Amino acid sequence: MGRKRARSSGKEKVSDSLPNDTVIDTETLAGVEEPLLAGTEGRKTYKHPYTVAGVEEYGTRKHSRTLSGVEEPLLVGAEEHKARKYPYTIFFIIGNEFCERFSFYGMKAILPIYLTSYLGFHESHATTIIHTFNFSAYFFSLFGGILSDNWLGKFKTILYLSLVYCVGNAVMSVTALPGVTGIPPNWWGMALGLLLIGIGTGGIKPCVASFGGDQFEPHQSKELSVFFAVFYFAINAGSMLSMFLTPLLRNNVHCFGQQSCYPLAFGVPAVLMFVALVVFVAGSALYKKEPSRNNVVLMFFSLLGTAIFRKIKSIFKSNDDRHYPYWLYCAADKYEASFIEDARRVLTVFLVFSPVCFFWALYDQQGSWWVYQAVMMKNKMHIAGWNVTILPEQMGLSNAVLILVLIPVFSKFLYPSFDRIGRPIKALYRIGLGMGLALVSFVMAAILQFIIVARGTFDVSPTDPTVQVCVSGCVNIFWQLPQYFIITCAEVFLSVTGLEFAYSQAPASMKSVCQAGWLLTVAGGNLIVIIVTLIDPISWFGPKNAMAWNFCLWTVIMAAGTFIFAGLACGYKYREDANETGREEEYLPLAATNSQLSIQSDTPLIVKK
Repeated sequence: MGRKRARSSGKEKVSDSLPNDTVIDTETLAGVEEPLLAGTEGRKTYKHPYTVAGVEEYGTRKHSRTLSGVEEPLLVGAEEHKARKYPYTIFFIIGNEFCERFSFYGMKAILPIYLTSYLGFHESHATTIIHTFNFSAYFFSLFGGILSDNWLGKFKTILYLSLVYCVGNAVMSVTALPGVTGIPPNWWGMALGLLLIGIGTGGIKPCVASFGGDQFEPHQSKELSVFFAVFYFAINAGSMLSMFLTPLLRNNVHCFGQQSCYPLAFGVPAVLMFVALVVFVAGSALYKKEPSRNNVVLMFFSLLGTAIFRKIKSIFKSNDDRHYPYWLYCAADKYEASFIEDARRVLTVFLVFSPVCFFWALYDQQGSWWVYQAVMMKNKMHIAGWNVTILPEQMGLSNAVLILVLIPVFSKFLYPSFDRIGRPIKALYRIGLGMGLALVSFVMAAILQFIIVARGTFDVSPTDPTVQVCVSGCVNIFWQLPQYFIITCAEVFLSVTGLEFAYSQAPASMKSVCQAGWLLTVAGGNLIVIIVTLIDPISWFGPKNAMAWNFCLWTVIMAAGTFIFAGLACGYKYREDANETGREEEYLPLAATNSQLSIQSDTPLIVKK
C-alpha cells in the first residue's frame, strides 16, 4: 500500500525505486498530483499512506530528485509515530509484571520461616522443598512456551494460567489458617498451593517478556532494549516492596491467637496477583496479538527425535556413506531446510547458555541457606536512637534495592563507557562476568559463616525449637550486605542480558520457546541444589561447621560451571540479523519425494525447491 505505479514504455510495474527519466503517476489514496520527471532537479513533497511493518500510518515523504537519479524516500511526517516512541500496551504489561512479582516474591520471602516455624520442617528438608518449588516454577515455563507458540497464543496463555496462579495463592492463604489442615498443621495445603503457583507462574514466565517484545516494530531495537531493562526494573521494584512488607505482616501482626499471621502474609500476595490479572486484561483491546503457530514446538521435538534415531542408526550401518552438513539434516526428507536451520539456531542458543544453571543454583540460595545464615546473626540493633529489628528474610530486600540502583548505572554509565572507548562488553562476556562474581559472593558467604560460628554462642530459639539462634558474641546481620552486593552485580550482568540474548538470538517462530529455554536454566540450577542437598556430601566428613563447608562446595561447583561456559561462549557466533523480523512462515513437513530432496553420497545435502 502506498507504492507508486511507474510507467515505462507503456507498461505498468510496481517498484520501490525509480530509474532516471521515469514518469511517476502520483495518484494515491491521499489525492492526485501532477506527474514529475524523475530526472529533474528539485524536491516535491506529497502526502500518502505508508506502511511500517504492516501497520498503516499517514505521514509525509520526500523524494530527492537529482540528475543522478532518485534517492530513497525519507520519512519526515508521522507526528503520531514520533510522539509515541513506545507502544501504549507495554505499560499494561509492565504493570502486570510488577504486581505478579510482588505476589511471587512476597510469598517466597516468608516461605523458609513458614516451613520451619509453622510446619516444623528441618532446615535441610525445608531447603529441598523451597528449591523443588523453584524448580517446578521454572520447569513449567517449557509447557507455557508450548501452549503459547502452538495452540493458545501468548495472550490466552497468560490469561488462563494467571487464573490458576490466583487459585494457588488463595490456597496458600486459606490453608495457613489454624485448624484448616488439622492440628498440628499438615503439609498438604502448602504442597497444593505451591504446585498451582508453580504451574501458573511457570506457564506465564516465557510469555510475558516475549509478549512485550512483540508490541514493538522491527526498527525499534533500541526501544526494545530499554523495555527489557524497564521490565526487569519492574520485577525488582515489585519484589522489593513485597520482601519488605510480607515479613512485617508475618512477624508484627498477631492473629487467631498466634504470634505470627501467615494467613494475612500470604493473603496480600494473593490480592496482588488478582490485581495483576485485572491490569493485564485491561489492555486486551490494544495488544498486538501474534497468532499461534502450526505445532512448531512439537515439530521441533519430533525433528530432534527423528534426527537422533537416524544418526544412531547410520553409525551402525557400514554401507551408509551419506554426508550431512549438520546431524539434524538426517531428517531432511521430512522437514524443510529453513525449519532445520531454525532448530539448529535454537539448539546453539540452548547449548551456549546451559551452564548458566550453575549460576542459578547459587543465586536461589539467597532464599534458603542465606536466610538460615541470617537467623544465626544479630538482627536487633540501636541505630540513631531507634531500636531496629531486621528480620532474616528481609535481607533479601537488599538485592532488590541494589537491582534498582545498579540497572541504570550499568545501562547508562558502565556499558556506554566501554562503548565509547571501542571495547563494548558483548552479551556473553557479561554473562561470564556474572558467573564469576557469583563465585566470589559464595567465597564471602563461606568466610562469614566461619566467623559466625567461631565468635558466637548458640541456643535453641524460644519460639522455634527447630532453629538455632545466637545468644552472645553475635555477628551483625549487616555483614551479609557485601555478599548481597556482589551477587546483585552478578545478576545485573547475567540476568538482564540473558533475557535480551534469548529473545534476540531466537528464530522468529520460536521466541517463546527460547525464552522458556532460558528459564529452564533456573530450573536446572534448582535441580542441582535438590540433588546436592539430598546427597549431602559434606555430612560424609562430619565437619563442625557444615553450612560454611557447604558454601565452599558450591564455590567449587560454580568454578566448574564458569569454565564450561567460557569454552562454549568462545565458539559462539552472534546472529547478525537479530533485529530483523526473520522468517514468519508456518512450517510444514516435506513429502519424501525425489523431486523435493536429493541426498547423494560423498556430496553435501542438496535441497531442491
